[in-house]
Amino acid sequence: MAENGVTIFFQAYDHIFAKQEKDSVIYHTLPEPADSNYALYNVDAYKCCIEFVNSGHVRVTVSNNNVKVDYFTFVQGRSK
Repeated sequence: MAENGVTIFFQAYDHIFAKQEKDSVIYHTLPEPADSNYALYNVDAYKCCIEFVNSGHVRVTVSNNNVKVDYFTFVQGRSK
């Protein structure tokens, strides 16, 4: 990834919101928006990262100089 100039990579299906960096590439795992259990599935697979409850969604904003990832979750009816 780094050799090809990739700066951010998104993956899904781990049902967790997590962020890790390796070789200057950000790896983002995306949540499962329809899960009402608010559990951290597969959390042991991540060595260092930012982890949040998995029920939510992301907004990605891309500019010429920046990629911004916002995470939105609703816990007990309130946005977090």
